[in-house]
This record gives sequence, structure tokens and C-alpha cells, in this order.
Amino acid sequence: MPSGIYKRTKIRIYKSGKDSYSYKDGRCSKKYHCKELNCNNNICLQTALYGQGRCGSCATKGKRNPAYGKKFPENSKKMKGNKRSYIHGKGYEPYLPEFNQIRLKIRERDNYTCQNCDITEEEHFKKYNRHIEVHHINCNKNDNRKENLITVCKQCNIQAKKNRNYWKQYFKRIIYAKKSKKNKKAKKR
Repeated sequence: MPSGIYKRTKIRIYKSGKDSYSYKDGRCSKKYHCKELNCNNNICLQTALYGQGRCGSCATKGKRNPAYGKKFPENSKKMKGNKRSYIHGKGYEPYLPEFNQIRLKIRERDNYTCQNCDITEEEHFKKYNRHIEVHHINCNKNDNRKENLITVCKQCNIQAKKNRNYWKQYFKRIIYAKKSKKNKKAKKR
């Protein structure tokens, strides 16, 4: 049977080498290596022809690394796994011991519901398998005043850490509205 012509059968015949459908002037059988000095790692055809011609480790060394020349907070070295923390670099710091007691009071004050999306603690536990969270409005873990703490769900807490200035003002308005309602009720009595 001449090469390239096959009868239709249920058995699939795989071609390799020069008979391969991907054979183009010997490129598929040729081995390609990283073009960096002292590196002899194998690389794929696409990287060799269309990419940088470097292996994965050489492609991100020195000036080719996206983090090259960027400065990171000194606190980032203290974190587990040497990873950088979010925004201000103080995410690794522990909460004060009194926070655990205050956290329970804040959740009770807010009726165990997220003050942004109104999800209850029961729904939150079903969805995320954890209790509803208490957020520091000014993002300072050492500031445990009741005016600085608010109950939020996991998703709203993540959102609040992204655009801090907006959420800081938003949550302060909520706390202020709660205070004014409480004062009005006290005056009526």
C-alpha cells in the first residue's frame, strides 16, 4: 500500500515521522533547546519558532521578569511563604486578643446579618461554611472601637479591601444612621 493512502477501517492508524500530518521539512522530529547560555533545557516547537526561544525558567529571569525593579514593602519578607500582603503590607499582623470578644458583640449588634447585602449568618454558613465576618472600617486591626467595626459577609469583606476609600465612607454612613436611630428611640422613651 503506498504511503499516505489508507483504506477506511475501524482501526485508526497513527502516522509518525515523515508520514505524520504535522511533518514540515523535518521540524516536528527536531529537538529544540533554550537559547540561553549554560541552559540546555528542551523547549517545544511553538516556543522555539514563535516565542522567545527560552525555557520557562529562563524566560522570567532578570529584566524579563514582570516584577523586575519593583519595590515591595519590607514587611512582605516576614509573611509565610515570603508572599506579599494586600495593599499596605500589614495583613500578616495578628488581631488583638480583645477583638474576639468585641467581634461577638458587633455581630449581635448588627443582628447577625451583612450590612451591605443582608445575608444572614445561617445563609452565610451554608454558602461559605464559616461564620459571618466583622470588618474594620479604617482597616486598622488595632482600632477596635464599636464605630469602626461592622458585620459583613465574606464577599463584601473582599470587596471592601479593594476600593477602601469608597467602602470606608459607605460603612461610616451606615454606622452613623444606626446611631441616629438608636438616639431617636432613646429620646422617645
